[in-house]
Amino acid sequence: MSKIYHLGTSELPKVKSDYEIIHTPVIKIHYITKVFFKEVESFLDDKSVVLILSKNGVKALKNWMDFYKLKNDFFKKIKFWTVGMQTFNCLRNELNIDSYFPELMTGVKAIESISQTNKNKVLIVAGEYLREDFLFNLKKNNMYYYHLPVYNRFICQNRDLKILFNNHVKDYLLFTSPSTVSGFMSNMNVSNLLNINSHLISIGPTTSLSIIKNRGKIFYQSSSPNLKDLLNELIDIIK
Repeated sequence: MSKIYHLGTSELPKVKSDYEIIHTPVIKIHYITKVFFKEVESFLDDKSVVLILSKNGVKALKNWMDFYKLKNDFFKKIKFWTVGMQTFNCLRNELNIDSYFPELMTGVKAIESISQTNKNKVLIVAGEYLREDFLFNLKKNNMYYYHLPVYNRFICQNRDLKILFNNHVKDYLLFTSPSTVSGFMSNMNVSNLLNINSHLISIGPTTSLSIIKNRGKIFYQSSSPNLKDLLNELIDIIK
């Protein structure tokens, strides 16, 4: 039976398949609360929206709000945008807040979609560092933004991955972010993906770009940044 090594932090939904999924995360999430809520409050007005880039951002935002004992009315009538259906659902489940999301579920596309409304200020809820292409797109669309960093992502060493992974051509590696690419190489003590025989699966374009930059060959890229959708697609591809 083929094995898929899932390198991200999220637990995968169960699907009936002919392959075995082994969860071997190579990154960890650490919540941070260093930004005082008054700083955020001073940014928000009727020209503002809140953009959350991931499920980690939602959970970390909830932790930040709990830390400062804030209720949902802190955001009053501010509209929320999310990247992807999973983030949309997570925001609804965790904070009972609905949001908009672009058809093409990327941060860059979200900024382009927001710029087409009458809003020009974006509170970006994300990890501590924003990608250069994302920042460039903010500038390109004349968006005034405030970055609210609510978590850190860092590489961790996974003992199970080191023991179980044998670089077999019939196995697969599932990368869910550029950080998982870096985390895998750190765990395997390699400088690139050139000699990885197992098939490389990517959750989306940004992750694929990281794989390619590290000399990896992509076997399959998900049609959407949704793990359940990806697994259903893989059922028909991996036999």
